[in-house]
Amino acid sequence: MDEDAFCENADGQQIACFRTLPILLSRSLGRFSPARNEDGSADLKLRLRYRAPQQESNSRMEVYLQGYLASVTLNIPQNATGNGWQLLEGDVHIPANEDGAANNPWQSDGSINLDIFFRTGFWGNINDYLEIDAWEIYDGSGDLLNVPVSVRSFSEDQTTSPTGYLGQAGDWAVTTIERMGAIAWWGSSSHYLTGGHAFSDTESFLRTFFRGNPLGQALAHNNHLASGLIFGDPLLQPSAAALFVGSGENGYEDYSGVTNFKIKLNAGTSPSAATKLYLLAFHGKAHLADTVWELKVCEDESSPYECTSKNSWRDISNGQASLSVQSASPGGVDIYDIISDKSKKQKVHLMLKVYQQEKESEALYDYFSYQLD
Repeated sequence: MDEDAFCENADGQQIACFRTLPILLSRSLGRFSPARNEDGSADLKLRLRYRAPQQESNSRMEVYLQGYLASVTLNIPQNATGNGWQLLEGDVHIPANEDGAANNPWQSDGSINLDIFFRTGFWGNINDYLEIDAWEIYDGSGDLLNVPVSVRSFSEDQTTSPTGYLGQAGDWAVTTIERMGAIAWWGSSSHYLTGGHAFSDTESFLRTFFRGNPLGQALAHNNHLASGLIFGDPLLQPSAAALFVGSGENGYEDYSGVTNFKIKLNAGTSPSAATKLYLLAFHGKAHLADTVWELKVCEDESSPYECTSKNSWRDISNGQASLSVQSASPGGVDIYDIISDKSKKQKVHLMLKVYQQEKESEALYDYFSYQLD
């Protein structure tokens, strides 16, 4: 709707005027061999992702795959808000060939030529705009018809399923930021020197970023930056969940379960710079007042996952979020002191949980594992 667009109704009142859009988009898709029913017909499912402003009444668009022989009407609900992508689904039935018919759709080898037409006139009552982001077609066996991604989506690559959601893979920068609301994008600008694998070390990036480092610094820790391209604020620093000791070391385990931090049996009980625990915890800089952290410990289990599955975590301390590094408790927490049984060799795991109090399901976690030798 144009902000200054007003019409006069039958009572002489000025009311907001919506533009009603006629739409006709078409594309030849090629030849396909979808699964067919016993009578020679085929049933296809069309899935489409769109967004539109709130409609004055239920609106609709017709989609044709084989001319007027095979079509479906997609109804756009009145409560569409335009604030996010919506999913529409519709079933398309392609009839079997009829003896002597001039418009039989199927070829002798069982294949069929498909076109797609998105069509609505003023009768469709689509107001202001309709934005189509992606669509896909499945046959009766649930197999995705092999329409090139460049034809059916703005996405460079997709992995979808009949029960999934369109466009789960990455997207082009302009599409991701301008159309889908992302705050940053990064990827390869070419294959020069990197083979197209700029920023390929995702684990390194995530660890660095969610330890409270700015986006630019976290991406700089990634591998193969020679052909990398970044769109976004390099100073973006929204969240942190990080545990470390006074020496600066973290307690990450590698994929084989080996931790890089060890302390000796009978190491003493007074907190020292090497073993005193610190943390950085915040989850949205505008939500410091309602964001808290919890610190828990688990002993003599092989991994943090075992601790969770066996419900073996016990509380150590908790506190309020802060943009500054803080001690794990006012009196200091030493990772040797918190061990219950210091007489045996074992693995010990710490868990930091950071969350906004009204959104605990969106918590961030960090783990620190160490070996008592």
